Amino acid sequence: MDPQCKKDGKVKFNPYSDVFSFGLVLLEIACKDISREQICSLYRSKGDVVEATDQRVKIVGDSERREMESVIILGLWCSASDTQRRPTMQEAMKLLLEPDATLPDLNFITNSASVSSVHDASRASIANRYEEAPQAALLYS
Repeated sequence: MDPQCKKDGKVKFNPYSDVFSFGLVLLEIACKDISREQICSLYRSKGDVVEATDQRVKIVGDSERREMESVIILGLWCSASDTQRRPTMQEAMKLLLEPDATLPDLNFITNSASVSSVHDASRASIANRYEEAPQAALLYS
């Protein structure tokens, strides 16, 4: 569960909590027996995150390797501890669906105090829609 949901003893769900859970699911599927912290450590040390892939997954070729790298990095990004630094679900799906999408620099995301104003505007728009119509926001439309 998103740590932000438990803040002040109250559970308050929002689209970013869903993104957090999505990220954990991606990491669990891709890297079954390796913790998120271990994968983060591998990423920070400039290691090959694909090495964290579950041993039962056979990666053949560069395109499959790139797909697995995208899934793992997206899992880390979605499960960022700072709610404001997580992607929107639209950004997450774009990364999954576009094979040539640029992977985010998570060192920048986790170390930067600011996020682009375009990104902030997108987040505000989604948050407003969620408060106005929770069911619609769950569909990320």
